[in-house]
Amino acid sequence: MKSLFYTLVLLAVLVASVSFLSSLDKRRTQGGVERSRGPITLSRPPISLGIDRVAYADTSAERLYAIGAELLNLWHEREAAVVFEQAVAVDSSHHQSWLKLVECYADPLLSRFDDAKAAWRRAVETSPDPSDTTWMAGIKSLFLDRRYGDAADQLGGGGATGRKERSYYLALAQLS
Repeated sequence: MKSLFYTLVLLAVLVASVSFLSSLDKRRTQGGVERSRGPITLSRPPISLGIDRVAYADTSAERLYAIGAELLNLWHEREAAVVFEQAVAVDSSHHQSWLKLVECYADPLLSRFDDAKAAWRRAVETSPDPSDTTWMAGIKSLFLDRRYGDAADQLGGGGATGRKERSYYLALAQLS
């Protein structure tokens, strides 16, 4: 008798779950139009910070670099690239801005690899220590060639120890 009771309870749960699942399928269509069953995505474009080049017309390259670095830390690559471009427009010999432009342009969100190569060449030209070819080769391996093992070796070598950005780029190479 108990087994019959348990069988009826299980049958009732099965019928309830089937009817619940079929009602979910009916909710997917509204007004005869099937809604997407794919991943949920936003229907609006991503929020843009609206960086305006004119707003920073009288700002120094160092200040623009600091603003761009902060935007890059917040993963706003497009806006950061605009600010770094403004920094190198103000001072075309600002080495750190050229390095960050390489990083921005090589990012898959921007995918401006030709611009990244050009920015890398300018970074080599504006390097404070022109003899530091190992450092610049490491940056090239990291962002342009995507050879992370080589980049870690080159950036972690003895020639790059004087750079204050060394630990940042070395961590990027080792984590990639």
